[in-house]
Amino acid sequence: MLLDETYILTGPTAPALHRIKNRASNLVRHCRWFYIGLTNRPWDRFCEHNRNDGIEWDRMVLLYTTSSLVKEGQFEQDLIQYYRESHHKKKLKNIQSGAQGRLGVAPHYIYVLLKYT
Repeated sequence: MLLDETYILTGPTAPALHRIKNRASNLVRHCRWFYIGLTNRPWDRFCEHNRNDGIEWDRMVLLYTTSSLVKEGQFEQDLIQYYRESHHKKKLKNIQSGAQGRLGVAPHYIYVLLKYT
């Protein structure tokens, strides 16, 4: 499944961030590389990554959704920082610290891209 929506969470910030970290850690454990991002157009963004990153990503998993761009931007930055300090840091392909792009209307999604081989 290229675009996986089975992991999407919503709700209050603090408990959701903890659950997102747990779910993302389970996902990235078995991959070669991963990337964390924010979008309001998941399928289009997945295709853009595959065209522009030099990596053909295997899967995009949507982790969290909200109508608050401020909340999601902070979540994205927190997740990237968390993984930069974790034992998964060599697999992380994020160069920026997050919240760099311009987004349109809600809903907004935090996602993780996964490359397995």
